[in-house]
Amino acid sequence: AAAAGGTVVVTELTASAEPDTSEVEEAVSEEDVEAPVVVDVLTVADAVSSAEASGEAPCTVILGVSVSVGGTQRVVYISEELESGSMTESPCDEVNSGYENNITLKCSAGTLSADTSACAPRSCSSAIEVTVGSMTGNILLQSVLLSGVSSKMQCSSVHPAYSGSFTLLCTLGSLDADTSGCMPGCLTTDSINLTVAGYEQPWSPSKDMA
Repeated sequence: AAAAGGTVVVTELTASAEPDTSEVEEAVSEEDVEAPVVVDVLTVADAVSSAEASGEAPCTVILGVSVSVGGTQRVVYISEELESGSMTESPCDEVNSGYENNITLKCSAGTLSADTSACAPRSCSSAIEVTVGSMTGNILLQSVLLSGVSSKMQCSSVHPAYSGSFTLLCTLGSLDADTSGCMPGCLTTDSINLTVAGYEQPWSPSKDMA
């Protein structure tokens, strides 16, 4: 350097060891950059496949459904695997012996449901033995008798010496007879004492009389 008031001559320039970054835009750090979303195609495909499969799941034989028929409740099972959307039938009398027709079982996406609307109280069509007095007859119904419905027949159709009528009642397929309305007439075993011209003599009818 020269003396005071003299000329200063710079003979060497030295660069600063650290660059001036005051005007350089601050770089974005890795932490400030959001990581891209990675989509696992196989996982998504598997999820879609599972969703589709659940909608087509069959009903296996271990599946049952609670069914009520005529106040009787029971779990009904299918005898073989049922595909979703398929139907099968099960007899109503497997739940309640007093009912006839079939229960409709339907499989929907692995769930079993039951429709019992076709189940109806069992009707009566068979014959029945009816006893009136000392005689028993086999009574045939002229037509099918629905459950809860009754029919009347003449007592004389069983025993000719009886008048009145008996009632046949069908209850859930069981036919019963009520003969309390049958009244006895005069039988050959009956007798009365008749007095004719001062003479008393027993008399019995030659045949049963209603």
